[in-house]
Amino acid sequence: MAEGEGGLRSLDKALLLLEVLAMADEPATAQELARRGQMNRTTVWRILGTLERHGLAHRDPDSQRYTLGVAALGLGGHGREQSLVRLAHPPLAQLVERTGLVLSLAAPRGLELVYVHQVDPPSLAMPPNWVGRPVPLHATATGKAFLAALPPPELDAVLGAQLQRFTDTTVTARRQLLAELENVRAAGYATARGELEEGVHAVAAAVLDRNGIPVAVVNLWGAPSTVDQGTVELGRRTTQAALEIRRLLNDGARHE
Repeated sequence: MAEGEGGLRSLDKALLLLEVLAMADEPATAQELARRGQMNRTTVWRILGTLERHGLAHRDPDSQRYTLGVAALGLGGHGREQSLVRLAHPPLAQLVERTGLVLSLAAPRGLELVYVHQVDPPSLAMPPNWVGRPVPLHATATGKAFLAALPPPELDAVLGAQLQRFTDTTVTARRQLLAELENVRAAGYATARGELEEGVHAVAAAVLDRNGIPVAVVNLWGAPSTVDQGTVELGRRTTQAALEIRRLLNDGARHE
């Protein structure tokens, strides 16, 4: 067998395993995945290790069961993002009406997080539109909420070795960022204070799927005077919106 043919066969098996993971109704062991895909268990173990390193598969450290990783969840394309925006828009519009802040919704695409929707309050004339732009993960509330929800292997896969500085308040030390992510997990929401753009503060919360993997992030942002006066309340409302979107997505999945 030629070397190229061997590579193609390995790719075929990896794609088959991803398909088996995508079709699973609940987390599955490597042995279960091997049986469903009619594959050798040793081969499945090897492929799962590779997929996990690239954020395409997620292994629960307690149960040793696998689900699709966050990078794979971003491969669904434009149709999945349209469904997300359609379901999420009503609670997001309500949140903007109650807070008067700009709201951005982000979703994973491969190993990136990209803004896919924005709702502007009527009181603001033409705020910057972030739709279509990738999220600097370490320098935004959106990115930190996303990172805090990832298991360690996937966090390492999406977070680069070098953390770029954008402003004087940007966190560029990996250890400091990891400590901040612990605080995000405890609070349930993330904040950013001028870390990407001076004069812009934000609060964000992740939308999790049934397996606890982040599939979107709700982000409220505006002037420091507005955000800083009510950070805790904004965090509570943002988290509630993320939970509502999670419920809508789960309801929609059950009716497909």
